[in-house]
Parts: sequence; structure tokens; C-alpha cells
Amino acid sequence: MKKALSLIEVCVAIVIVAIVLASMLGVFSKGYWHLRKTRTRTVAYNLARGITEQYSNWTALVTIAGSPPAIGTYTNPPDPVILNNVTYTPSLAISNGPGPDPNRLKRLNITISWVEDGVAKNFTVTTLKANY
Repeated sequence: MKKALSLIEVCVAIVIVAIVLASMLGVFSKGYWHLRKTRTRTVAYNLARGITEQYSNWTALVTIAGSPPAIGTYTNPPDPVILNNVTYTPSLAISNGPGPDPNRLKRLNITISWVEDGVAKNFTVTTLKANY
């Protein structure tokens, strides 16, 4: 007589496999959520760094804000950037830098704003620019 698995043993094995697969699905869905979140932050960082590079010389600051660059907030580019169905709105804030001569040292705050899962998010890069 051949020995075989009973119906109860087969059902228990199927339930165990289903539990393992369901837990793996939860891990993958959470990983995908973190991937989306990281992707939007990476795009925001790269946009901010690009604007930092665009204003890496004093002449570009003079073009947007006058001579010497006036304190204020400027949107650049004027139109928002849309990537991966996310709208990123960049802005550049110019303020006086530390030091005795505010006309020669400026602090640049580049902020990228976007909406992620119904929540407003932003990312800011700060740098100093000197005219010496």
C-alpha cells in the first residue's frame, strides 16, 4: 500500500504557502512606496543642484536680481517642472551672507516644492556666492 498525503496535510501546506506569499507581497509593496518617495526626493535634489550651478557665477545673479543682487525670492524657471507626473516648483531666495560686506557675499536658498500623496513637501539647498 502506497503512503500519500491526506487532504488536511495538503490544505495546511497551501495555507502556509499563502501566508508566506502574502507577507512577501507586503514587503514588495512597501519597497515600491519607498522607491517612489526616494525618486521624488532625488529629482528635487537634482533640480536644486542644477539651479545652484546655473547661478554659480555672480553675473547670473546680477541678471536675475540686479547689481548688487537684491534680497528677495525669485522663481526660476518661471514655469514649474513636471517629471514622472509630479509638479516641482523651484524658487531662489537671495539674502545677505555673513561678513562685513553684504554687497559681495550672498546666501542662496534654492527650494523645490511638490505635492506627494496629498502632502506638500519641499527640499532646500543652501550655498554662498561671493564676488571677490
